[in-house]
Amino acid sequence: MPDNRREVVPRLQATLPPDLRTWFSARQSEGVPWLEAHVPVPFRLGFSTRWGGVSGEDYAELNLSYWVGDDPVHVDQNLRVLGGSLGFPAEHVVLPRQVHGLEILETDECRRRGGHPPCDGLIVRTERDRRHLVLMISGDCLTVVLVGKQTLALIHAGWRGLRDGILQKGVAAMGEDRPSLAVFGPAIGPCCYEVGADVAEEMGRRLGTEMVVESGGRLHLDLWAGAEAALGEAGLERGAVVNPRLCTLCHPDLFYSHRGEGPRTGRHTAFAWVEGHEAQGGAGQER
Repeated sequence: MPDNRREVVPRLQATLPPDLRTWFSARQSEGVPWLEAHVPVPFRLGFSTRWGGVSGEDYAELNLSYWVGDDPVHVDQNLRVLGGSLGFPAEHVVLPRQVHGLEILETDECRRRGGHPPCDGLIVRTERDRRHLVLMISGDCLTVVLVGKQTLALIHAGWRGLRDGILQKGVAAMGEDRPSLAVFGPAIGPCCYEVGADVAEEMGRRLGTEMVVESGGRLHLDLWAGAEAALGEAGLERGAVVNPRLCTLCHPDLFYSHRGEGPRTGRHTAFAWVEGHEAQGGAGQER
């Protein structure tokens, strides 16, 4: 744990590749450090770290998952802390459960189902979802955020989802408002994501050999390259992808990693909202 949470913000900024620092800003709102991606209005997009909450021990501090063994009372409080830091009451925070499937829900349908329905993608539309903070949690898997003019999609993409076409399905779910930008969240990088020969062969065959990296006689998977290939299949040009290349396993001081820490660890989140909601404090309308 950092001696001072304010140390997290400069450390987070320093991890970014120099050529992408105009795309991102490390920030702190009400004591919660987060990384903002500068996407076009009317959307706001951020990524949490592991700091700023109340969870202890292996889950310290801002674990946002009810499904990893943490005390649910702590997760409740962490969601209130994150939402409150951005000006959203707890009842306006939308959190589905990620299950490595292919279901993508409209945000209002997710809310209608109640609780935390299973899905691996959410569609945010400006007029309908203006009052909600929408989350997509992960521990090593890649979150891809697709940004259109009035529509945004948060997609949870592990290797199974990439294999089965979750990103192509996400683009299609946005409808006529096709994405002009894709932003990658923190995820395990090709430096650390060792896989078996069967998975490497299958993914290389499905999305191209660029996705498979051999290092020291071991096979590693490049989720970033696989996601770029999948988005290319959906019609998005490679130049429209913004990838901060933040490896979760390489940065245990900032993010959770299931591969690095085992099953008893937390989950961070990508989160998005529509600018112009009537925030009470927090990040509000700041840019």
